[in-house]
Amino acid sequence: MKLQFVLGAAGVIAVLVLPAYSKCPVNETSVLVIKADTGDLQVDTNGKEPYVDVQTDGGKIIENCGKQMIEYSGNGAHSWKITTPRDIDLDLATIGGNITVTDVD
Repeated sequence: MKLQFVLGAAGVIAVLVLPAYSKCPVNETSVLVIKADTGDLQVDTNGKEPYVDVQTDGGKIIENCGKQMIEYSGNGAHSWKITTPRDIDLDLATIGGNITVTDVD
């Protein structure tokens, strides 16, 4: 009984602290739209792969991968780490946080 409780509690803790991972393919005409209700957006535009990589520290993320527009929206995350190639357009918004973008053209 104690072992089941410990394993159950460890499972709940693991779910709460594991980051969410999402990826969408992009090209040079893509627009990345991020609409975050909460959290800091940290965007690294030095991605070498032709996709957007979004990682959060939790919360709920909704992903919509289109051919021309890639959209992520969500709430409850304190931090968003976004890696993207340099040659796409960015449309970023957060209500409760800061936006940091590195190496912008």
